[in-house]
Amino acid sequence: MDKIINKMISRIRFKSGLLYFVRKNLPTILTITSIAASGIAIVTASVASHKAMPVIEETKNKISDINDLYNDEKRKINKTTARNCIIKTLAKSSGKILKIYAPTILLYACSVASTIGNHNIMANRNAALAAAYASVKAGYSTYRNRIKEKYGEAVDDEIVKGLKETKKQVLNKDTGELEEISTLEEKPIPGDFIAMFDETIPGFVENVNYNLDLLIAKESSLTMKLKIQGYLFMEDVWETLGYQMGWLTVRQRQQAKVIGWIYDPEDSTRANRVSFGLTNPDGSYSYRAREIIRSGNPGMVLEFNPDGDILTGGYDKKGNHKKTFMSYVKC
Repeated sequence: MDKIINKMISRIRFKSGLLYFVRKNLPTILTITSIAASGIAIVTASVASHKAMPVIEETKNKISDINDLYNDEKRKINKTTARNCIIKTLAKSSGKILKIYAPTILLYACSVASTIGNHNIMANRNAALAAAYASVKAGYSTYRNRIKEKYGEAVDDEIVKGLKETKKQVLNKDTGELEEISTLEEKPIPGDFIAMFDETIPGFVENVNYNLDLLIAKESSLTMKLKIQGYLFMEDVWETLGYQMGWLTVRQRQQAKVIGWIYDPEDSTRANRVSFGLTNPDGSYSYRAREIIRSGNPGMVLEFNPDGDILTGGYDKKGNHKKTFMSYVKC
């Protein structure tokens, strides 16, 4: 009895595994099917053309014979009879040619159906990913806001930057006594929209005020570009900051072509401005910027505020599907 049950379970698992494999790789399977069907259709079309030539020649000869009978004074047929004969001849020939080209037509239909099916599957998966991203982003933003409300911006900034104070004793050569020195170690939370502006980035100098003014100017420039063209992608931000695409992770490079901003002042869920976390909406210094100035450290952590997926439309904070960036392009 146990053997029978185990055998049934094995069969069920095999079928389920096969169905899962097909469902997971269906876009790839459909793409391969489309390419293969197109290639085979070209071959069958070439073969069918050779087979169709005798049928076409036979049809031409029959029509020529009907025309000869119509023009022959001895065996003359009337116009109606000649026309009916030609129609019947063409109908029979069309049926034969259709049979010859039937495999080619079916293969091309299969190729088109596979392409459309692949597109629909990927569109649905992209929409699902956009919804998942919007849900995660909304949850993260809500969590950050609650941290700020309960503990203040200082604690939130400390968590994001990963500030850790370490103390160590150093011997003072002048006094000969041990002195305790505190240092702040900065380890920002790994994220796709958090970046470091330090000596590795073009334009960086060992002056905190210069770097801050430079970044705020770039922030304003990107916001102006957003307002002019109606949309902005993350890859524009990376490029403006001087980041090379090779410095980014694979996921960041992929997201940079999809994630971004849409300028729509009537939509309250949109940021409608590009922010590095250095300025408030009214243009004043943010808490983070003030802390950077106070610390005097020229290197700083930048946190971007993209709306989300603007290529497939994405979803707003209320879960409503939003229009794609093409709806906002300023022509």
